[in-house]
Formats: sequence, C-alpha cells, structure tokens
Amino acid sequence: MNVFPPSHIFVCDNGPTLQPQDQTQWAAQEVHPDINYLYTPEGNKTFAFYWCNKYWIPFLEAHDKIPQFTYAVIIDDDVPLPHDLHIPQEQLTKDTTIKAVHFPITAASPDGHPNLLVKCQDIEYKMAAVHKLFQATMARCLSCHGAIALWDREALDEIFYEHDTVFNGEDMYMGLSLLRKRDDSKIISCAQAIVPTYAPDAWTELLAVILDWLRVFLLCGLLLRDWLGLILMTLIFTTVLYIAVAIFQLVVLRERKELRCTLCTYLLFPWYRLNGLLFRLGALCQNLLVYSHERTNIKIGVREDEIRDIPPCPPHPDIDWFTVWQGDDDDTHQSS
Repeated sequence: MNVFPPSHIFVCDNGPTLQPQDQTQWAAQEVHPDINYLYTPEGNKTFAFYWCNKYWIPFLEAHDKIPQFTYAVIIDDDVPLPHDLHIPQEQLTKDTTIKAVHFPITAASPDGHPNLLVKCQDIEYKMAAVHKLFQATMARCLSCHGAIALWDREALDEIFYEHDTVFNGEDMYMGLSLLRKRDDSKIISCAQAIVPTYAPDAWTELLAVILDWLRVFLLCGLLLRDWLGLILMTLIFTTVLYIAVAIFQLVVLRERKELRCTLCTYLLFPWYRLNGLLFRLGALCQNLLVYSHERTNIKIGVREDEIRDIPPCPPHPDIDWFTVWQGDDDDTHQSS
C-alpha cells in the first residue's frame, strides 16, 4: 500500500470449488478494509485475472466504487513491491503503442538472508533482465515476466480472450499473442525498477521438479553415447558461463556494485545453470511429445461466444463470496 492506494488493489482469489477454501478474504480485510477481494470458482489465475479485468472492475466502476483504470499491474502473491517502484507514466502517455511494461526481477528470501541457491537464481534473473532490455532497445520485448507486469487493460482483455489458460509458459504466450496482432503494439522494459520475488530456497524443491521432467532416454543420450564429448562440452559450457557472468559483473553492473554477487555465488552459478539446462531439455521433450499433442484447453474467447460457461457478474458490488456462486445450486435443491 506504499505504492498503490488500498482501493486500487484487487486480490484475485480462485479455486476449484464454489466457495473460498481459506481465509484470504479475511487476511486482505485485516490489512485494509478498502482492498478489493474477489473469488472465481475455477482454479486458474489467468482466468481469474480475465474475469476481474473484463467483468468485476467495470462493474465496480459503473457503481462508482472505484475510479477508471487504464492500466493494470499484475503480480503474483510472492512478489513484495518495492516502495520506490517506478511506473513510466510519461513514456506511457507519450507513446500509445506501448501495451505492456516488463520489470526486471531479483531473487529474494522472506527473511532477507538468501542462501546460495537463491543467489544463483538472482544472477539468472538479472541476466534475463539484460536480455529483455536488449530486446526492447533493438525492437520490442517478446514478453513480460510472469511475476509482475504492467498491461494496458484493453490490450489485456484482447490477450486473455485468445488465451487457453494453460499455465505452462503463459507469460511468453501472452507476449506472442500481442505480437500476433501484427500492429505497432509493443512491450518495453523498465530498467529503473528492480522488483524482488521470493525464489525457492531449498535444493529439494528443484530436485522434485527435475525428477518429474527428466526421462530415461535423455539420461542415456547424455551419459552413454559420448561421455567424453559430454565432459568436454560441459567444461566449455562452464568456461563460457564464467566469462559471461564476469562481463555481467564488471561491465553491466559497473555502476551498481550493490547488485553484484559474491565470489562463492559466482563460482557456483555455472553448475546451477547446468542443472537448469538438464531441466529445460527434459521440459522441451515433454512439451514436444506430450504437452503440444494433448493440449485440449479451450480458449476463453470460445467459452465466451460458444460454450457460454463464464461465471456471471454478481448483482451487487457488496456480496458474500462464500455463497454467491452456490446460490443456483441451493435454489435447485430447495425446489426439488
């Protein structure tokens, strides 16, 4: 609330049941009673964002509960906004082709004492931010980060309309959907702001993900077919990464010494990156062989125009989210 007034904050709760499963609404009201809470009976955050942007915000605007919003900052629940978050208002006002803003992120821990795993992820996030800034300088960013992004609400409505709400790579999906409009719409990178996000701080969390994605055929291909070449390529890969991180530390961050990593993190990062490479190879095979072949989710636009199963807007702005979605079922039971 040091960045936005409470009435401008929307908590988009969602779940697979007709009523909330926890006390998120109570927690939000304890922080400030003017915070806007909503619950959608579908366990998908993309759909919750769409429903809030398409239905709930205009409904509250029509009842003079909130002012009209041109832009929306979408954040995950593990992103603490910095007090000095920079919004490029002047740039957005002058250039109407800007439809979204990418914010660089940094890995953090809730207690403020990140371990080596979090520090390695921090380097990865910062190098990705430099890549995004390069994209924006040369042409336009391909996508915003999934943890935080600023979107023009009209463009956001169009993007969500073509979205199938599949969680895998949804940030890139949204960016590519904007590019598919084939107009001057673009995403810029706001390098003046660095937003922290809580990253996994236990190796077991990453291990669980890797074991889920890696397949026997991948391990056999890497370890058995050409083990000598594998060792050689690993050494080359490690050397290149050390050089890249050194350039990033000494050149890119030459005037931001407080953002540099420690020596221990620098030495560990290439091996962390190799760990991530194995995961990405497994994920790529999974996407090609399973996910893309079995992708059955329906786009929101089809649900809107043909299936018509989108939850309707409640009749009143002050409603009980624990009962609003089960009213029809209760009426049916009573009549029977």
